[in-house]
Amino acid sequence: MDCINPDGSLATTGRTILTSLIQPGLIEDIARNTNIPVHRIRPCLQNLHNAGLVIENQGSYRITDIGLALLNR
Repeated sequence: MDCINPDGSLATTGRTILTSLIQPGLIEDIARNTNIPVHRIRPCLQNLHNAGLVIENQGSYRITDIGLALLNR
């Protein structure tokens, strides 16, 4: 599943996950807050992390300043 479109904009799922990470959380928290299954969140988080849009610390994810800027476009 792609969370980032080829043009660098956020796909719907990516936008939803980033929005949920304004408040840091575990994958389970993201799933509960977005109604997206964990198995769909994991690859999306990896893509968002690789793009510098989220940071992971001890299993908790949060949006970065770059992610916030992209979200607010």
